[in-house]
Amino acid sequence: METARGAEFSLADGLIVTGIATGRPADPAEVAAVAGAVNLPVLVGSGVTPENLARYTTADGFIVGSAVKHDGCWSNPLDAVRVKAMALAFARLEPRA
Repeated sequence: METARGAEFSLADGLIVTGIATGRPADPAEVAAVAGAVNLPVLVGSGVTPENLARYTTADGFIVGSAVKHDGCWSNPLDAVRVKAMALAFARLEPRA
């Protein structure tokens, strides 16, 4: 949390919490801990899928890439079926207060 607080002190515009590699999910508990430690927008930066999106209730936003590409590979073109599944998952999220 000290790194997150240091970024806030240094006037960062927001923070991104990622998994250990491209496409690997961030730990929802870590996202919540960072969100609770700072007064900045906190984004989930990797591993977001339609199946796990709702686990990140404390996030202010998401960076989505691999999950909407053919075969889940970041360098492949967009997959319309995956894009639709992600859009539906976003639509099901409860709005934050």
